[in-house]
Amino acid sequence: MQIRRWDPTDGVSPVTALLHRAYADLAAMGLRYVASHQDDEVTRQRLLKDVSWVAEEEGAVVGTIALCPWTALCEPAEAYRRPGLWLFHQFGVDPAWQRRGIGLALLAAAEDHARAAGARELGCDTAVGAVHLVKLYRRLGFEIVGEADFPCTNYRSYIFAKPLG
Repeated sequence: MQIRRWDPTDGVSPVTALLHRAYADLAAMGLRYVASHQDDEVTRQRLLKDVSWVAEEEGAVVGTIALCPWTALCEPAEAYRRPGLWLFHQFGVDPAWQRRGIGLALLAAAEDHARAAGARELGCDTAVGAVHLVKLYRRLGFEIVGEADFPCTNYRSYIFAKPLG
């Protein structure tokens, strides 16, 4: 398995398809994450706006993560307005490849980049009802620092932050 920065010459469709697979269980729970249904143009915009990585296995994209400072957001939630906070999103691993450390490796790449760029904290958000993800982020050292109701989703979100040492 190889983790590398996404390059604009890479195809967008494999990342979109991966995100749809990775978020399918959340969509089945009735949670309308953007990544569960976004088209290639939304994927392209997000990949180009942020620093993004892909995990590849046998030539196929099996994971992805994007990272940006909160100041890059057009309408940041109040809880994101923290000095030195960078956030990750569009984070997913193909269900067939989960539980193999790919997600942790992608997250480590994002953390390392954020730290090198001067970030003091790493943040993310997820649906309040995605209990398994809430538990995962807390286990990884993230704390809930707020809530938000984003207009592009159908759920309330917890906002998480984790100090970067």
